[in-house]
Parts: sequence; structure tokens; C-alpha cells
Amino acid sequence: RNCQIVDESLLKWDAFFARHPDLFDWQRPQGSCMAFPRYKGVDGVDAFCADLVERSGVLFLPSSIYRSALGDTPTDRFRLGCGRRGLDEGIAALEAHIMKNRA
Repeated sequence: RNCQIVDESLLKWDAFFARHPDLFDWQRPQGSCMAFPRYKGVDGVDAFCADLVERSGVLFLPSSIYRSALGDTPTDRFRLGCGRRGLDEGIAALEAHIMKNRA
């Protein structure tokens, strides 16, 4: 059941990121339900994530909140979970947020 949710979510994220290659670099997670897309906007990932949650209610966790003893943490990534249902509403809100910022 969970694998089916992740598989369906990944297809939706594939389509979303294909529509916005100027803003994001997308690589599907391999064997996980967690992805870390790269944000390419000039405002930076921290500002993007803060604005997104404040204005549109969509929560992404920027890479600046993570630390690793194994090496430096990228500064242009955000965490994206793919294991929940109800993704369509979240993607619609994200899409609307991006469109408002481009207008």
C-alpha cells in the first residue's frame, strides 16, 4: 500500500518538475520516499520555503535546517516527502504560488 502511494506521488512530482525546469533540478529518490530537489531561484531556498509556507501554506524544509557529520549540507535543496495521500491539493497550491510569483 505504501509503495503504491510513493509510486503515484513520484509520477505527479515528475510531471510538476518537468513543467518547471527553470526553477528546479529533480532527481527521483532511489528506494526512498524522500527527495531533495534543488531550487534554482535567485531568492534562495530559505526565502523560497519561508514565502511558500507563509503565503500558500505549503511546507518544504530547506536544507539549512539539516547538519551532517559526513560532509557539508547543500545550501540549495529542500526536503520533499512522497509517502502521503492528498498530494494533488498541495501541488495545486505550489503551482498557484509559482504562477503568482511569475506574474
